[in-house]
Amino acid sequence: MDYGMTIKSQSSEKSLRKSLGIFFAIFGAIILPVFIYTTRSMLSQVMSFISIYWILVYIFSLIISILFSILIATVYTSVWRFRWLKSGHTNVPRLLIAVLCASLIAYFSPVVSTPEQLYFDQHKSEFERQVELIKQGSNIDHFGNLGIEITRKSHAIVFEYFIDHLSLLSDYAYVYAEKYSDLDDVYMCNDYPTKGGKGQIYATLSMNWYLCYRTDNWY
Repeated sequence: MDYGMTIKSQSSEKSLRKSLGIFFAIFGAIILPVFIYTTRSMLSQVMSFISIYWILVYIFSLIISILFSILIATVYTSVWRFRWLKSGHTNVPRLLIAVLCASLIAYFSPVVSTPEQLYFDQHKSEFERQVELIKQGSNIDHFGNLGIEITRKSHAIVFEYFIDHLSLLSDYAYVYAEKYSDLDDVYMCNDYPTKGGKGQIYATLSMNWYLCYRTDNWY
C-alpha cells in the first residue's frame, strides 16, 4: 500500500515538474520575441520623443506582454496535461527553432510609427505643395502649427514645431533637403557644437524628407 502510494506520488511529482517545464518553455518562447519587438517599438519613441506618456505606455506594454505570455503558456500547459495534444507537440528542438525565427522577425521588423511619422504620411501632399510654393518664391512663414525656416547655406526647408514647456515632448521638425549633406546645416538634425547643433535625425520619411528632433530637451 505504501509502495503504491509512493509510486503514485513520484509519478504525480514527475508530471508536475514536466508541466512546469512546459509552462516556462512556452512562456519563454512567447515572451522573448514579444519583448524584443515591444522594447524596440516603445524605446524608439521613449528615447527620441521624451514623454511620461511613452514611458508609461512602454511599462504598460511590457506588463501586457508578460500577462499575454502567461495566459498562452497556461492554456498550452493545461491542454497538454489533459492530453488534448498529440505526442511530439512539445518537441524542444522545433520549439527552439521557432523561437529563434520569431526573435529574428521581431528584431528586424519595422517598429511602430510615431505620431509625427503618421502625421507626415497623412499630410505629405500638403507638405510637398508648401515646398513647391517656396521654390516659386512665395514668402511662407508657417504651415498649420509649424513654423517654416529656410537655412541660408543649403536652403533646406525646415517645418519646425516649438512646443511650450508644459508639454513633455521634445521639439521636432520635418525637414526637406535636396541632399542628405544639407542636413548638416540644420541644427535640429545634427549634434555638431560648432554648428550649434542640438538634434538628431530620427527617420527618413520619404525621398528628401526627414524627421529630426532636439536632444537637449529633458523636461
